[in-house]
Amino acid sequence: MEFSEFANTLWGILAKGSNVALFTRELFKRITDIPDDVDPNPIDDPGDPTFKAYFTGDRRLTRFAPKIASYVDAELFVSYIHGISSDAQELIYQQLKDQCPHMTRANIPEETAYLFREILFSFAKKNFSPKKKKAALAAQDIGKNEPVKHEDFPLLQECNMRCPLCRDKLVKTVKGHPLKKYEVVPLFPAWLDLIQQNSFKAVAPPPNDLDSLDNKILLCRDCAGEYLVAPSAAEYRRLLLIKKQQRDDILLQDKVDDIAVEKGIRQILDAIADIKKTPKPIDRTKWEAFRVDKKIPDDNGLLQDRVTYWVLRYYRYIEMQFK
Repeated sequence: MEFSEFANTLWGILAKGSNVALFTRELFKRITDIPDDVDPNPIDDPGDPTFKAYFTGDRRLTRFAPKIASYVDAELFVSYIHGISSDAQELIYQQLKDQCPHMTRANIPEETAYLFREILFSFAKKNFSPKKKKAALAAQDIGKNEPVKHEDFPLLQECNMRCPLCRDKLVKTVKGHPLKKYEVVPLFPAWLDLIQQNSFKAVAPPPNDLDSLDNKILLCRDCAGEYLVAPSAAEYRRLLLIKKQQRDDILLQDKVDDIAVEKGIRQILDAIADIKKTPKPIDRTKWEAFRVDKKIPDDNGLLQDRVTYWVLRYYRYIEMQFK
């Protein structure tokens, strides 16, 4: 929904016949909390013709929304809508219910505020300058040149070491050491305000433990920064679907791998069983068994973990073939 449509809808219900520029300016004031020492004030500074253009749609929020995004507080707008009459709220419900699929007569203020915030954030996210994006990433404590962490291996396996949104590689190797080009992103962030929590829960309830792998996904730093700075229910739904697809793909691949590996094991064991006498050594290969962590260095943890997984998985299977 465009801002001009949203503003026209509320104007027709709350202020029909009044000055559209003043009404539009008031809408922005109702959803922001701008400190008195901010100068110039991004809402007080522009002239009435600017706000009239926002209302009519002759001018989009391309430059304006990023200026006020950090001051947006949707709960202020919830209080504003709570303060209007029940008849007016019913009219808002009738006008916006198609735009807000989770809106009911019990949550009209919350869903209206959420819609307004999403309109603003949609412009704010699209128009991050490189400087602002860098500042946003720094604010989220997103680091650089950190080594890949052992506990991230299951998530790297899920996404096949690529960002599921932009397909960038998530690991780079420098002098033989794997380094992070990703961030671990919570699907359902713990810092959401009450309105965001309700809108996210309407999409899907969060896991009981927000620190579990069920609530985590790996994204490249750019994609992670944009989601962490301005998470939305729509992006939450999208990431949940991606997470589900990743896990389904792994389960399917595991089944295919099981069939191929078991077939290969049987072929090798059958070939060994056909040997009538011990063959003479023809090379210097050492056939003594080694522990995986002795065979594969710790700095190649991904391979070490994968090989350990397969060894443990098929040890019993091989043992059963000799019975």
